[in-house]
This record gives sequence, C-alpha cells and structure tokens, in this order.
Amino acid sequence: NAGTIMDNKPMTNIFPFGMCSSILNPQVAAATTAAMGVLTPQPCIPATVAPWIIGQPNVMVGTFPALTKESILICNWLGIIQIQSPGQFKVQLQFPSGTSGGGIDIAAKIASVQAEADQKSKEKEKEINKDVCVQNLQKIKAAQEKVKAEDEDLKDDNVRKHLEEPEKMKCPDNKSGYMLSQYPPRCPAGNPEHKL
Repeated sequence: NAGTIMDNKPMTNIFPFGMCSSILNPQVAAATTAAMGVLTPQPCIPATVAPWIIGQPNVMVGTFPALTKESILICNWLGIIQIQSPGQFKVQLQFPSGTSGGGIDIAAKIASVQAEADQKSKEKEKEINKDVCVQNLQKIKAAQEKVKAEDEDLKDDNVRKHLEEPEKMKCPDNKSGYMLSQYPPRCPAGNPEHKL
C-alpha cells in the first residue's frame, strides 16, 4: 500500500526505532540526569503528531499526497524519520542491440507507432479542411444567388421606371429614350456618363 502524509500515527504507522538519544525526550533527560550528566539513550517510543513533510502533490492516495523517498517525519523530540526504501525502483532493461529480447526491433516499433499516429493526424486534418471547404462553397453559392436575385430585381426596376416615368428615361443630350433592349440601358448618343 502507498503511504500518505497523514500516515504518522505512533505504533500504527510508526514503530519504535531502537534507542532514542535525544535529550529533549523526557525519558532520556531523566536517565541522563540520573547518570550524572552522561547521555543515556532510552527505548524509542514514537511521538509523531505532525504529518509527514514533502509529499508528492500530484499523486494523491485518497485525499492526501503520497509519500516519496524525499518525505520526512519529525518526532516531537526532534528526531528525523526518513524513508530508506520507498518500494519503487527504476530498472533499466538491457537487451541485445535494437531488440527487446523477443526479437522485436524497438526502434522500428516506435517508428511504426509514430507513423501511424502521424497518418491519423493527417487524415483528421484533411477531414477538417474538407468540412471548411464545403462550408465556404455553400457561402459562395449563397452569395452568388443573392447577387443574381439582386441583379434581376435591378433589371425589373429599370424596366418599370421606363414604363412608369418615361420622361426620366430620356438622354439629357438628345432627349431621346435610352435603349432598354440592352442591359444595362445605354444612352443612344453613346455618352458613358449618362446613367439611369
């Protein structure tokens, strides 16, 4: 089981460590006084009320950070308890050149997995680009249809103006009518500045 920073309970999580030689421990102080000032260690009885220091904040066990090799627990008598063997070790496997021992070429396997991931990424990008192109084509088609409809409306308006208000359809130079058989209607005198 993994330990947490709250696994600090004496005689439950923390067991005696042999002999205590801290003069702050009342039993050691009494024995040292009785021995006329000669330091006299006494049996360790853990006095750990504070939690462990330096847990692993990104690895939670339940709701508390897990303990690591760097974690320390300080006894009330200023003794320091450290983890000597965390139970997790890094192991470096050694195989014959380029293989994992089972005849699989590790470099080729890594390259194969990377190539497969790259191919999937490219396919996804193509799919996204295709969707964007379809959306853009739909927008262009809608804009073209709108322009065509507006163009038809403009033609209809010009014909209507000619029928309803013929005096406005005269060329200012020769007072003859504009040639409505052509679109856009042109001035019979050929003046490009004369517009409807």
